[in-house]
Amino acid sequence: MTNIRDSMKVQRQSGFPNADHDLFSIMDKLGFYFSLKSGFYHRKMISPSFMRGTYIKVITSFTGLGKLPTKKAIPTTRTDKVHENVDLVIIGGGPAGLTAALEAGRRGAKVVILDDKKMLGGQLVKQTHRFFGDARHHAGVRGIRIAEKLTKKIFELRNIKPYVGASVFGIFDKHTVGAVQEDRLLKFEARKIIIATGAYERTLVFENNDLPGVYGAGGVQTLMNTYAIKPGSRALVVGSGNVGLILTYQLLQAGVKVVAIVEALPKIGGYLVHAAKVRRRGIPILTSHTVLKALGRNRVQGAVVAQIDNSFKPIADTERRYECDLICIAVGLTPTYELASHAGAQMQFVPELGGFVPRRTKSLEISEGTYIAGDSSGIEEATTAMLEGQIAGVDAATKLGYGLPGDEEQLAGWIKQLDDVRSGPFGEKIRRGLESVITEEGMIGAKSIVH
Repeated sequence: MTNIRDSMKVQRQSGFPNADHDLFSIMDKLGFYFSLKSGFYHRKMISPSFMRGTYIKVITSFTGLGKLPTKKAIPTTRTDKVHENVDLVIIGGGPAGLTAALEAGRRGAKVVILDDKKMLGGQLVKQTHRFFGDARHHAGVRGIRIAEKLTKKIFELRNIKPYVGASVFGIFDKHTVGAVQEDRLLKFEARKIIIATGAYERTLVFENNDLPGVYGAGGVQTLMNTYAIKPGSRALVVGSGNVGLILTYQLLQAGVKVVAIVEALPKIGGYLVHAAKVRRRGIPILTSHTVLKALGRNRVQGAVVAQIDNSFKPIADTERRYECDLICIAVGLTPTYELASHAGAQMQFVPELGGFVPRRTKSLEISEGTYIAGDSSGIEEATTAMLEGQIAGVDAATKLGYGLPGDEEQLAGWIKQLDDVRSGPFGEKIRRGLESVITEEGMIGAKSIVH
């Protein structure tokens, strides 16, 4: 992401003569008529070989990839950089990263937080609903207020230094963290590292899913709750998990009419208390349904929805059309696992946790000196992310020699709280997934897993 700055030139690059009246859009019709699939030119335009470069040049000009700026248009690169030795680098300033920083910072460790956004808080800054649970887990407090409280505490500790707008590009030799912040290089030699990078939003494949007006749920929440921008007038929400249900209510609060919630599974995925709130507003929740296509030429003007069978195949003659200018995709998250791989962790695909996740100890150590916490360790709620951050932060600080009396009991208490939060029917899937990735202390890096 790039934030807008003074003197920056922002313009469209796709479309001739412009994006709204693009003559090259005829390729959409030609592709349909000739049954051309994505990347067809890699298979069909391969001979004669000396023409291949010309083929690629012509095709890419049609696809609207834009033009690189000239050398004169590129601003002079700054040469200043940061190179420090620190006790702990925390990658990610969301709920897990902030609680980890606070616990390690309170114990005296020199902590750096790196986050690619312009403000700390992660997903919390988008959450306007009140949290469930008990007082220990911020029950009754809105996510945006939790972010404010945690951020305020971060800035009160002088041994914690946050870098916002800083994108981490790698972990080298298991203890060197490299990042870029605008035009300067950040390099930290860390004794311990905590990865709390969160997750990616998943999307769906359906016809015209690249039309303007098709958003991920997080993108819609960012527009509304962070920048106070109304994303549309009539919305179709895809996904009835907690994110989809909460997003629906937030859309209603922003004055957006929600025409329906579409869910591929035969039952609602989120808490019934959230489902009841939107149903009381007269919004239908269509289980065993999916989106077949988005309607519109230049932007979303509607959607076609159909019922699906047990094999998730559309059932004939069940299509219905909804008029909408906004399609919100809320079909789950995938953990960000790249930096964990950089750190030498053993990765494992665990569907119950959302995708590839690293094997870890009870204290969340994934390789020697590196920890993971939050959604990057497995998709759960913000409450578990904050608890995992506390566990990783205290364990790292203790092993650095900054422990406090009673830390062992404190860690045991938080691990017990995690088990309590994951108890019950909603936590069954998480518990099942964790069984395959938890290993004993001292077994990190071993091929066998002990549970």
